[in-house]
Amino acid sequence: MQHISEKLTFTIEGRKIAARLDKPKDQTPLAYAIYAHCFTCSKDFPTSSRVSRALAQRGIATLRFDFSGLGESEGVFCDTNFNTNIAEVLAAYAFLEEFYEAPLLAVGHSLGGTAILKAGQAMPDVKIISTLNSPYEPAHLFHHFGNQIDTIRLQGEAEVDINGIKHTIKKHFLEVAEQTDMAETLANLNKQLIIFHAPEDSTAPLINAQKIYQAANQPKSFISLKGADHFLTQHEDSSFVADILTSWVKKEQS
Repeated sequence: MQHISEKLTFTIEGRKIAARLDKPKDQTPLAYAIYAHCFTCSKDFPTSSRVSRALAQRGIATLRFDFSGLGESEGVFCDTNFNTNIAEVLAAYAFLEEFYEAPLLAVGHSLGGTAILKAGQAMPDVKIISTLNSPYEPAHLFHHFGNQIDTIRLQGEAEVDINGIKHTIKKHFLEVAEQTDMAETLANLNKQLIIFHAPEDSTAPLINAQKIYQAANQPKSFISLKGADHFLTQHEDSSFVADILTSWVKKEQS
C-alpha cells in the first residue's frame, strides 16, 4: 500500500512540537496510532521512520513527533524529563483526537515505550500499547551517564555523551526518573500490551521486557525480535513489528 507523510505541528504549554503523520495514500486509514521515539532520538531517527512508515503501508496512520528540545521541536532538552515526555504523548493523543481520529494504537521505542506505558491510562481510546526494546523504568537510563551521576547530583547538572552527542542532564531528570512507579502503572494498565524485545539487546537488556511482562496484568504478549538489535536496524524487523501490530488492530476492530 502506498503511503504519504504529512508535516504537522501541535502545541503544549506554548511550545510547538514538530510531527509527521504517515498515512496510506488515497485510502481511509484502518486506524490511527501514536509513535514515541527513543531517548535523545527524533521522529526522523531511522527506527522512528521505518516503524511508522511500515504501519502506514499496512493502513495504520501513524503520528510520530519530536519530544521538546529534540529534532525540530521547540524547547530546551535539558529542561525536559520523563514527565514532560508523558505530557507530550498525551498532547499528541489529544491532537489526533481533535483533528483526525483518536488513536487505537500507541507504540514506543526504548524510553518512548516506557513513556507510552505511563501515559496509557490517560488515553481512553487506545486499546493496544506496544513497546519496542523498552526499559522497565526510566532510571535504567542512568547507565548512559557513567561517572557523571555524582556530578549531576552535587552540582545540579553535567554534560554527558550519548551516542557521540553531548547533552546536558539536570538533577531534576534523575529525581523524576527515580520517583516513577512503573509497577503500579503496569498493574492497572488495562490495555492489550504487546512487548517486542530483542534477546541480544545490550542497550536495554531482555530483563527489562521480563519485568514489564511480570508487572502487567492480562491481556499481554511477549514477542521476541530474534536477531534484532536495539534500534531495529534491519528493515525486516520493522516490517515484522508492523505485521503483528496490524493483525492486532484488525482483531480489535472485528
